[in-house]
Amino acid sequence: AYDIGLGIPAEPLFRSLGESGVGKTNLLCNVAAEWQREAGKRPLAVVPYYCKTFATVDLAEQIPRTFGRLQPLPDVLRDLDEAAAEVDGQVLFLFDAVNECLAQNSNPQTAFTAPVQLISWIDELLVANGHDRVKVALSCRNYTWEEACSTRGHGVNSQLYFTTRDLADESGENTDGISLGCFTEAEFAEAYSKYRDRYNLATELVDIIGRPFQHRQLLDPLRLRLVAECY
Repeated sequence: AYDIGLGIPAEPLFRSLGESGVGKTNLLCNVAAEWQREAGKRPLAVVPYYCKTFATVDLAEQIPRTFGRLQPLPDVLRDLDEAAAEVDGQVLFLFDAVNECLAQNSNPQTAFTAPVQLISWIDELLVANGHDRVKVALSCRNYTWEEACSTRGHGVNSQLYFTTRDLADESGENTDGISLGCFTEAEFAEAYSKYRDRYNLATELVDIIGRPFQHRQLLDPLRLRLVAECY
């Protein structure tokens, strides 16, 4: 999904939604890793941010600072876009854990609005800028994204965003956005096999399935990881 989304010039942003521990950060890491594997085919720059950073500094200040530039952000983005075009490359900004932006300018009273405001800044400053070579991937909770889409005066430019509406599933039906959740039974079997090998787990998959309560609990990716590490 992210390969297609990042490759569509008209849709510069890919979003990974879901609750805590379902794999949003892992998906963003896979985005970066995939781009690294493609480095031999296309020049790239991957710029990762942990969004807690933006509790104390504005996005428009931090990005130029990352590149050691004193110019305003629009000038920096224009230069990045032009430089990427010269070598047929792209620039990918990764914003992980939008919900960890717990304040604006260190003001704790903005804890509930700061993540939504950060999405609005990303949307306004990076997504709707018209630079085809600049791509963005972010992760956040479902409810934060929904609020960002509906907040008056800060609604995102949804027509610019890649979603699974662009990918029909096997049944021909489309879904609304990319949202991570608990494992399906097939996914759990595959994941447990990998965790069992990595952490030397003694319990057979069939024994877990035979305990319905424990089985349901372990369909949560975060719980499975914690149990495997502490076993």
